Parts: sequence; C-alpha cells; structure tokens
Amino acid sequence: MEEKQPSQQKERPPWLKHLQENSWEAEILISGGAIFSLFQLSDSLVSAGDYMKEITPFPGLNFVLLSLMIILRGVTIGFMLHLFIRGLWIALVCLGSVYPTGTNFNKLKITGRYLKKAKETDLTHRIIQLDELSGLIFFGSFLFILVIFGMMLVFAFIGVAQHFLSSSPWYDTISLLFTFLIIVYALDIASSGLFRKNKVVGKLYFPIFSFFNAISLGFFYRPFLQVVSTNINRWKAGFFLLILFIASYLFAWVTLQGIFLQGNIFDQRAYPGVAGEDYSSDDLYLDRIPAESRVRRACIQSDFVKNDYLRVFIPYRARYNEDIERNDKKTFSEIISVSINDSTYHHIDWSGYGRELSGQRGIIGYLPITHLLKGKNELAIQIKGETFYHNRLNKLVIPFWKE
Repeated sequence: MEEKQPSQQKERPPWLKHLQENSWEAEILISGGAIFSLFQLSDSLVSAGDYMKEITPFPGLNFVLLSLMIILRGVTIGFMLHLFIRGLWIALVCLGSVYPTGTNFNKLKITGRYLKKAKETDLTHRIIQLDELSGLIFFGSFLFILVIFGMMLVFAFIGVAQHFLSSSPWYDTISLLFTFLIIVYALDIASSGLFRKNKVVGKLYFPIFSFFNAISLGFFYRPFLQVVSTNINRWKAGFFLLILFIASYLFAWVTLQGIFLQGNIFDQRAYPGVAGEDYSSDDLYLDRIPAESRVRRACIQSDFVKNDYLRVFIPYRARYNEDIERNDKKTFSEIISVSINDSTYHHIDWSGYGRELSGQRGIIGYLPITHLLKGKNELAIQIKGETFYHNRLNKLVIPFWKE
C-alpha cells in the first residue's frame, strides 16, 4: 500500500490575508503597551524580591528572581527592537509613497561597482524584508517567554525531586541518571533531532523526549518553532537568541544587583585615593531613605549624629534563624559583631522594630556614643554567613560624623 503523504499547507483564506496585511497596527499597540507594562512589572519584581529575601530562607530564590527578570528584560528588549524595526518599516513605506519610482540613478554621480551596488538596493524588497523581520521578532518575543519559563519549570522539578529524594539511598544514582537524560534531551534539541532521525533510536528515545517536552512546555511552543526553524537560517536565529539571552542576563543582573547585595560589575573604579573600607551611600542613613522604601542592608539615623546614642536598624532575614542554629547559638546577638572604630560593643539590647509605611520588620539597637570624639567615626557590622557588598571582609562599614 502506498504511504499516505502529509497534506500540503492549506491556502490562506481572504480574512486571514487581510489580518496579516494589517496586523502592524495591532503590533505597534501591543509592543508599546507591553514595554510600559514590563518596566512596571520589573519594578514590582524588585520590590517583591526585597520582601521575599527577608521572609524566606529559600535557597533557590536568587535563581527564581534572576530567571523571572531575564524573561521580563528579554521580552522588553524584543518588543523595543520590534517597535524600532516596525517604525523603520513605516518610514520606508512613507518614503516609497513619496517617491514610488525609487532612486533616480540619472542624478546619482557615481559609476562602476558603486553604481552597480546602488542598483541592487530595491526599496520594495527592503520593505518586505523589514515586514518579515518585524513579524519574526514579535513572535520571538513571546517564544522567549515560553522557553525561559519552561527552563524554570525543569529546574523547579529538579529542586522538588532533590528535596523528596535527598534521604534515599538511591539519591546519587538517580541524580546521575537524571543529569544524563537532561544532557541527552539538550543534545537532541541543539542538534535539531539527533535521536529522532533514526527509527530504532527514536522509539527508545520517545519516552525521554515526551517527559522533558512536557515539563519544559515544549509541547506547546515546539510546533510553532518548527514553522520558523524550517524556513529560516537556524544559525542566524540561534545567534540572535544567544545575543538576546546575554543582553537580557546582563540587563537583569544590573537590575537585581541591589537585592543580591552585589556591586556593579561594570563599575571598575577602585577609589585608590580613599583610605579605609567605608563606602557611604544614601541607603545607610534612615533620614535619606523614603518611608515607603525598604532598607536592604542596615542603617543608622543619619550621617551627622547629635544624639548620645547611635540607632542601628537591621532588616531581619529569615535565614538568620538558620545561621543561629547552624552556629549552635540561641540569639541573634551571638552571631553579630558590632564595633565603632576599634571598640567592640557587647551585650547590645536588640529588640524587634517595624517600619510602618514600608511594612518592613527588623531589629533595632541603641549604642551609647557619648565617649566618642567629635568628627568622623566608623560603625562596623558583621553577621556570620552574611555578605555585604563594597567591603572585602564581608562586613558593612557605615561612616558617621558626631557633632
């Protein structure tokens, strides 16, 4: 019996052709609205990240926040690029409307290969190319969301599996097997179906493919991705996605470096003329922090102190409870070291404290400073297990001036 051939692509109905030819208006509206909304979502994610870092010791929280921010930044870049190309497309359409005959080569004062090269540029062809490129980028922006979100689901599945299987005697064997299967699946995807091309190997590989295709959302976006991958240069598309991912990662990292307590990776200034380890910034002084904003590290009341006591506020993170237990201690005061200049303060009376407008909870302590001389002093805070940026010794140094 003759093998039945797959049916050809059906001819597009008139209504679909009309939508495709006039979709640019909707594209511009969606891209413009999406860019505005995505920036708002990014700010909300930063605020949520600040809050979650305090209330939960979840070890994979940084990865989740970074992955979500990569999605937001990647899609933002995609929509911005789409808006730019679609705008350029409209500009060329307007140019073609004004000068329908294109370039007047009789008035072009060039000859030889330069003239030949100029004649190769066709305005109509460029308009069609930009229209196609704009549509691909618009599709790719949504595809980027699904791919990164699918990767998050895979890692989330691994995390949950590790949690439930960590006490199993077969844990190491299962981990090695699962890692091997992930590598096989990734190799198959990267090679555009290395294990699916052979009938025998394909049958053995099918359960593995089905499983990972399900948890990574590949079953949803792969059919549409295949439409693109079979009609364009895969290397060019892969290179574009790689550049988009790198740009999204850097954009996301710069956005989240504050709540990750990391310095700016692009700032290479070493401040060689500055003595000591102190690095002053507005987020170290409560009078410079908006009441609705959260304190990320620690703060005192002001950089100029008139009182006899220095008020120290530290946001209390859920992980501090684990640090207390890990170090066989009973109270927070046993895992924190506080000093001013060269004098260490012992037996500080820490108490709970809540900032009303920001909803932030932490601990507060009052340090007597009547014995300090007027002028510059340095408060140093060091918490076991905590890392503060800008300082080499994992301690936070806050300079202040006593009046």
